Amino acid sequence: MEEENISITNFLKQRYPMLLVDKVVDYNDKSTKTIKYFTNSDPFMLGHFKDFPMYPAVLLVELLAQSISFSIYKKST
Repeated sequence: MEEENISITNFLKQRYPMLLVDKVVDYNDKSTKTIKYFTNSDPFMLGHFKDFPMYPAVLLVELLAQSISFSIYKKST
């Protein structure tokens, strides 16, 4: 199912800059596909390895947790 018309903020409590899921592409009983758009202007990229911008791994784990939270919420409704 496409969720682009429904704001992800309806499902998750996080808000910018800690809301890391930009879009839910597809979900079903077994999987959830989400999108995160990365840019060099993200606040996390600015101070992390000055000459080699890299998204911190702990935030990638948080992104996974938010995707899982969405799928758990959808299964419970």
